[in-house]
Amino acid sequence: MLVFMPVSTRTLPANYTLVDNIDLSQNVRLAVILNIIAALLFFISLGLVYLFLVNIRPETASRSFSLDINLFSLLYIAGFFLAIAINLVLHEAIHGFFFWLFTGDKPVFALHLAYAYAAAPAWYLPRARYAIVGLAPLLLINAAILAWLPFAPQFSLVFLLIMLAFNTGGAIGDIWIVSRLWRLSPAALINDHGDCVRFYQPQ
Repeated sequence: MLVFMPVSTRTLPANYTLVDNIDLSQNVRLAVILNIIAALLFFISLGLVYLFLVNIRPETASRSFSLDINLFSLLYIAGFFLAIAINLVLHEAIHGFFFWLFTGDKPVFALHLAYAYAAAPAWYLPRARYAIVGLAPLLLINAAILAWLPFAPQFSLVFLLIMLAFNTGGAIGDIWIVSRLWRLSPAALINDHGDCVRFYQPQ
């Protein structure tokens, strides 16, 4: 008899078995492919959100990209990197918050050359909860930026667009992992070590 586990647990039930495994530390090819897709998503989302900005603020959108911004200015280059850094911290902090919310335990954070992560290696999370953990940064940050764009100061528009595009591209790993969840039973449990995610479900 299959028993649905609606809460997170530190102990894997005896009738659960490993059915899938994603290990970016070992699968270099997958890490490279995901980073290529992330770059494509960055430019696609940047173009789409620029079109959105043109529609809601036609008098400022063109100025933001052609008149006010000098891409060779050290100030704006620093601003681009700052926007990316802020997004990276927010993205992983949101992952960490939801890990904490669903486990009551302090998450683990790490930064590697090709990716960053928040993880809860001591815990097994139900499929639905893990999907929330995975998609929350993409949905919350993008929604907040899109909601703020109509009112944001002129000088900040380009940085907000960079943050949104970087957040979307940077979420490719989350999207990939969450897409694998729906192949599993609703009773599945997920154990996230950051660079390695293991999927378990009842036999």
